[in-house]
Amino acid sequence: MKGTLVATTRDESTGLKYAVYLIKYQARLWLATFDLDHNMLVQVQEATLSADRVPEHVQEALQLWLL
Repeated sequence: MKGTLVATTRDESTGLKYAVYLIKYQARLWLATFDLDHNMLVQVQEATLSADRVPEHVQEALQLWLL
């Protein structure tokens, strides 16, 4: 299983800290949200990559940034 940490965040209303990972498992991509305070997985969803799901203005900004 390969993956990378995408983001960490703290929920201001509860004070809990979360880490979001992008994971490749069995030729699929998954986003896993992990509760750092309770050391438990709280959400997993499959990530589907498709060019038509990224808004045009986001694509243009990213292309300019990558140049």
